[in-house]
Amino acid sequence: MEKDLSLHKPVGEIRGILWKNIIQSLSGVWRSIQVIYEHIDLIKVAQVEVQKTRALLGQMPEQDNRLIHFFNT
Repeated sequence: MEKDLSLHKPVGEIRGILWKNIIQSLSGVWRSIQVIYEHIDLIKVAQVEVQKTRALLGQMPEQDNRLIHFFNT
């Protein structure tokens, strides 16, 4: 990249080279960002289900604890 960014090139061309490198870097990590958001959505769904289960179990702490342990594993 350093050889591409010489002082003899116009500023517009240098900007183009920089943006090209930025876009390439982002495309390399974009899938990881998508996976993070998918996991966040799954965690939200799991939390809702845990709350529903806790409400269904009511005053049954032993079963509640086993079910929570099951969901956490």
